[in-house]
Amino acid sequence: MAARAPAALEGLREIRGDVIVDRGYFAPSRHDPARFDSDPRRAYNVGPDAFLVNFHALTFRFSPEGDLVRVTRSPTCPTSKSRAASA
Repeated sequence: MAARAPAALEGLREIRGDVIVDRGYFAPSRHDPARFDSDPRRAYNVGPDAFLVNFHALTFRFSPEGDLVRVTRSPTCPTSKSRAASA
């Protein structure tokens, strides 16, 4: 019987097809992230967003590499690996 990887290491490995990000689920609104405590960079001051990932504390960058797309994340996580995948 093969040992399974910890749940934190499992997840999305490959996307076949298009990725469509629709941020239009919520009605547009004006949001001032500094209004609460004058610190707009704090993760808890983020406004509503249909594509909210980890309170906008992560940044994803999609870079073409020939027929592949490299996805990198900032800040980096010691358990994650960046690698290119076919587009």
